[in-house]
Amino acid sequence: MKSHRAQSETQSALRATEEQQRLAMRKSDLLEEITAVSGVGGWEVDIDTDTVTWTEKTCEIHEVDDDFVPTVDMALSFYAPDCRRQISDAVIKSVKEGVAWDLELPFVTARGVRSGFAPRAGPSSKMVARPV
Repeated sequence: MKSHRAQSETQSALRATEEQQRLAMRKSDLLEEITAVSGVGGWEVDIDTDTVTWTEKTCEIHEVDDDFVPTVDMALSFYAPDCRRQISDAVIKSVKEGVAWDLELPFVTARGVRSGFAPRAGPSSKMVARPV
């Protein structure tokens, strides 16, 4: 009797987990579709691990392969040298003080294309960026 109940609870938990995974995949697909249409990429800096994550659109904006794994220093290197301090300070202030920021800075892609770039962030260390 207990074995049957435990098995039933396990199956129910598995079904709930599978449904949550399907929902997460749908949300992820929707987000990718929105970024493709809008031209807006997203990026996140995990302060604890110093890990940078880019969306596919952000890789496209930077003209790097989808499997490109950026570091904080690498991400900053796409900006003009005289602007790197400005964006670095903005990120640090956002993390430490919870201050949102919105900048428009000169930017050079991996293929050497110069353009404007408008990174923006809230205090959560999740960022969005769009070419201008």
